[in-house]
Amino acid sequence: LIESFTQRQRSQFDAIKRDLKSAQNDTSFTSRELEETTQRVNELQYEIEQQTKLNNKLTTIDRERSNELKQLEKQTRDLQEEMKALERRREEYKRHITESKRKSRSLKQVVDIAERRVADSEKSLQGSKRRLRELKEEIREEQVKC
Repeated sequence: LIESFTQRQRSQFDAIKRDLKSAQNDTSFTSRELEETTQRVNELQYEIEQQTKLNNKLTTIDRERSNELKQLEKQTRDLQEEMKALERRREEYKRHITESKRKSRSLKQVVDIAERRVADSEKSLQGSKRRLRELKEEIREEQVKC
């Protein structure tokens, strides 16, 4: 009877030991999975931080380019207005030349002065046109970049 009781106790003890060992193995496996998952979460958080930094940097660059584009557009408008003013002055000088040619007094002197003014105006106009083309090209480049 005692031996039977001892056998049952031993069987129960062995079963408990097996259950404990199995539980320890499960705990160990779960612990490794938890460590791997924690490491992966940390890696993903780092990647998110890096992507956020990159996104912020790109957003800043985009804002700067947008501001530069606005400035270039304003410069273009200013140059167009300047070009129109130069064209009006050119027309005025041409009218002045025409009127001066009609007048007989010192025709040669007046024409020379007016032609110099027209030439100066045309040089300024050409410079403005050249700058306007450069600005237009810069705007196109900025638009392509944006």
